[in-house]
Amino acid sequence: MRRAVTVIALALMACSLAFGQASGATTSIEYLDGSKYSGETASGKPNGKGTCTFADGSRYDGEWKDGAIEGNGAFTFAGGDRYEGGFVAGAISGRGTFTFASGDRFEGEFKGGKAEGNGAYTWTADGTRLEATFAAGTPTGKGTLYLANGDRMVAEFANWKPGADVTYYWKDGDSFQGKLVAGVLRTGWVFRSSGAKYPVD
Repeated sequence: MRRAVTVIALALMACSLAFGQASGATTSIEYLDGSKYSGETASGKPNGKGTCTFADGSRYDGEWKDGAIEGNGAFTFAGGDRYEGGFVAGAISGRGTFTFASGDRFEGEFKGGKAEGNGAYTWTADGTRLEATFAAGTPTGKGTLYLANGDRMVAEFANWKPGADVTYYWKDGDSFQGKLVAGVLRTGWVFRSSGAKYPVD
């Protein structure tokens, strides 16, 4: 199966250049670019839990440290994408869920704003799901593709594409081990749930 998807990468904005220096445990700050922060502060900077609505319409609700997004929170982008999970130094890092405006979503590990580690990408149009190891936002290595019809396929993935050697499991219990050539199962063996097997050219 071939799908064109957006690499999970983003740059988070930082609140800066406030009107005056607000101080106190909880306060509201308005920034020169029109962004607004409301929440806990320390030394005039967001610190603790708070909400920042940015000038472009995006919004962050969650934890802050010394004026930067740090900890757990939810970032809603102006275009409708939404991330909920961990942040480090203003970047998406740790475990979280990124839901695209289309409804597709990735659940798993992030590092530096990209999917990195174990995770699952779900296409909501038909419920197809890929569970794999991700590197720099793309699946790399062994993964399992769960199809909408109940079948599943195990293969080595690179750039969202399965490699030639696959194991395919039909929902009725039969399976295939062999080659995937132009989307067709070929040159291998079919194993029936009854115990019988036969070759496929």
